[in-house]
Amino acid sequence: MPLRSGDGRRAADTAVRMPDFCSPRRGVRQTVDAALASLEQLGVEADRVVLRAAGAGWVTGTVVGQVPAAGVQWDRSRALRCSASARFRRDSCS
Repeated sequence: MPLRSGDGRRAADTAVRMPDFCSPRRGVRQTVDAALASLEQLGVEADRVVLRAAGAGWVTGTVVGQVPAAGVQWDRSRALRCSASARFRRDSCS
């Protein structure tokens, strides 16, 4: 039997197919901001996304890795990990 939310409407199905944030399109990688906007449209809450800094050599602000992989059915209630290129100030890590 489907679950219902508190106001009597059916609760949304929590499974979504994971988009591909890592593969370049037309030679350009997905930005972190664009990936977060896409996830928000799918109903994924921001507190479910864990961003990790990738190593040097990537364009700043791009997604270079993700778990779960693209195309996998994923439950929106679980955490999503994305590796993204970033610049950190030396004094920001103290």
